[in-house]
Amino acid sequence: MPCNRGHHNSFHFNRRRSPKPIEPSKTMNMFETHPVGRCLLGCLLIALATVVVAETPENDGEKKPAVETTAAKSTPKEPAGMQLTIDIQQQQKDGSFDNRESHLVLFHQGVAYAFALSEPHDVTIVDAVNSRIALLSRKQQTKAVLPQQDVINALARIKQYAAENDLEGKLGLDAVVEGNAPYRIQFEQVSYQATTQKPGSALQAAQFLQYSQWIGRVTLIRKLWPPLFARMALDEAIANDGQVPKEVTLTLGKGDQATTLRSVFRFESNLDQADLDRIEKAKGMLRLYQDVPVTALP
Repeated sequence: MPCNRGHHNSFHFNRRRSPKPIEPSKTMNMFETHPVGRCLLGCLLIALATVVVAETPENDGEKKPAVETTAAKSTPKEPAGMQLTIDIQQQQKDGSFDNRESHLVLFHQGVAYAFALSEPHDVTIVDAVNSRIALLSRKQQTKAVLPQQDVINALARIKQYAAENDLEGKLGLDAVVEGNAPYRIQFEQVSYQATTQKPGSALQAAQFLQYSQWIGRVTLIRKLWPPLFARMALDEAIANDGQVPKEVTLTLGKGDQATTLRSVFRFESNLDQADLDRIEKAKGMLRLYQDVPVTALP
C-alpha cells in the first residue's frame, strides 16, 4: 500500500494534522520478537538464502523466468492524482488500538510516492512509468533503485524454492481468500481480515493494487516483514471485486499470546499544491542521493 466524493465523506480526513511522535520501526521490532514472527521469518530467510536481487539496473544478462500475477498486469491506463494515508495500530489489552506508525502515499502521473510520517522518514517510489522502485534513506541520504523485472525474478525464485522444499504452507503461498464481508485469509498462525470501501473510480482501485503488490514484493525480498503472499492475495481479491481496503486486521498467534495489528486506509481524490511540493522534494532526493546496494540500506 483516495476518494472523497459525495458519499465518501465519512472517509475524509485532515491531512494537515501533525501526527504525534511515533517510535521508529516499532511494528517491525514487534514482529521480529513475536514467536510466530520469528518462526515465519526463519522460513523466509531459508527461502531467500539463494536469492540475489541485482543491485543496479544491469544484471548478468541471464533471462530469469518471471511469474506475473493479475495485479502486476493491472497498470492504470492513464495517470490520476490520489492520496492515501495508512495508520498502523496495535490492539491493547483493553481492546483499544494505539497508533504505531503512519504513511502517506501520493499517486501522481503513474508514480506512487510513499512517505513514512515517523522517523526515519524514509521514502519509497514505485515508478510504473520507468519500471523501477526506488528506496530512499533520508538519514543516510542514499538510495537503491531496483528494476521491477529484477524484483519479479527474485520473487519467482523464492516461490520455486518454497515449492521444492515444502515451504508453501508456512509462507502462505497456498492460502485462499474466503468471504467478502469481511474478507479473510489465514496460514499457520497468521490471519488477515479486511473490510472494504468503494473507490472513487476503477482507476483508483487499480492504482492502489499496483502499489500494494510492488510494496509487498520488495518487502519480501528485503526480509522486512511477515511473508506477505497471503496479504497480496487478499489485496488482489478486494481489487477484483472493484473495492479498496478500509481496515485490514493482522493477527499473529492465538489466544493470550496473540498480537493484533490494524491498518486503517483513508483515501482522497486529487492532490493539492502541498502534495505536489512534497513530490518534487522526493524527486530531488532521487536525483541527489548516493546510489548504494539495497543491502546497504538501513
